[in-house]
Amino acid sequence: MNLGLRVYFAVAGLALLAGSIALLIDFRGLGRRWDEDVYAQSKEVIKLTRVPWSANPATGRVWRPYGAIFGIVVSIVLILVGLFEK
Repeated sequence: MNLGLRVYFAVAGLALLAGSIALLIDFRGLGRRWDEDVYAQSKEVIKLTRVPWSANPATGRVWRPYGAIFGIVVSIVLILVGLFEK
C-alpha cells in the first residue's frame, strides 16, 4: 500500500474517532442534534410506509451510544490499517 493511501486511512480514522467521541459525550450539542435527526427520519419513514403507530422520540437517544461506539471501533481499525499495513 502506498504512503498516500496509508495517510488517508490514518487521517480518516482520526477524524471518525473525533466525531464518534464528540457524539458519545454530546460535545456542543452534537448528540442532541443526532437525537432530533433520528426522530425526524423515523417520522418520515412512518409517513412513507403508512404504519399505524407514531414515531418513537426515544429512538435517537437509545441508538446514539451504539452508533458512537461502532464509529470508534471502525476508526481504530482504520488507524491501525493506515499505520501497520505494508
